[in-house]
Amino acid sequence: MTGMERPRHRRPRHRRPRHRRPRHRRPRFYKYRREQPSILFWSSLVLMTNMWAAYMTGQYLYSMFFGSLVISSLVYHTRQTLATNLWDKLWVGSIVVYGGWKTIIKWGSSDFTYMMGCVLAFFFVVWVYVYGFFTQSFCFDPLYGNRYHALMHIVVSVGHHLIIFL
Repeated sequence: MTGMERPRHRRPRHRRPRHRRPRHRRPRFYKYRREQPSILFWSSLVLMTNMWAAYMTGQYLYSMFFGSLVISSLVYHTRQTLATNLWDKLWVGSIVVYGGWKTIIKWGSSDFTYMMGCVLAFFFVVWVYVYGFFTQSFCFDPLYGNRYHALMHIVVSVGHHLIIFL
């Protein structure tokens, strides 16, 4: 071999790779963001007052619904996945149906001011959430959405307190 030739490299023998643990990727269903609790986490705790008020007035089913909603909201606002979103919406729907049913049952026999407070709170929440969804504003605004959502938690709590004390 003269100095001008390229050295011939031997090809390494094929080695069997060591047995490694297979890397299992978690499906998107389980992925969540780890962040500090947001204002939504803390404003969800306002709903505990509804759970307590319903329990103290003997409305145990309503109290159970609110207890489940508080737990699902706290979980959803810390780990935002599809599963926690659907779980939270399930309890929101149960509260809406049960609260609406109680309002209709008490419609004629209760104070008009309480009834109008319930109706106004309901329409405010529908406006902020549904209209905001279609226009990408209010609760779905990228900058101020969390603040509107926290306000919505407070208005929902006040509206359901009115329903509880009808």
